[in-house]
Parts: sequence; C-alpha cells; structure tokens
Amino acid sequence: MAVNEVVLYLEGIGKAAAEQRLKTATEQVLKSLEEVLKKVKGHQSSKKVSQQTEESLKKMMDILCKLDKA
Repeated sequence: MAVNEVVLYLEGIGKAAAEQRLKTATEQVLKSLEEVLKKVKGHQSSKKVSQQTEESLKKMMDILCKLDKA
C-alpha cells in the first residue's frame, strides 16, 4: 500500500510541475505580446505592421491553446 501512495504522490508532483511550467510559459508569452503591442501602437499607420502583428498574435494564441490542451 505504501508504494501506491508514493506513486500517487510523485504523479501529483509531476502534474504540479507541468502546470507551473505551463503557467510560466503563458506568462512569458503574454509579456511578449504586451511588448509587441506597445511597439505597434506607435506604428498604427502602417497596415503591414498591423497585419504582421495580428498574424503573430494568432500564432502565439494557437501555441498557447495547444499547450493548454497538453
């Protein structure tokens, strides 16, 4: 019985570690997005910059969704 409890405990630690890594990665991506948005605000007149930024944001959101499902 003690072995099963140890296995469950270790699985819990692994899950918590994975959740923390996901949270950290998400926070880093959001921070990067904020920096990109700040830079783009100064270049709003450039349609190309806005389009590229929008595409980049979509790619980042897709990555976050995939990480969240993993």
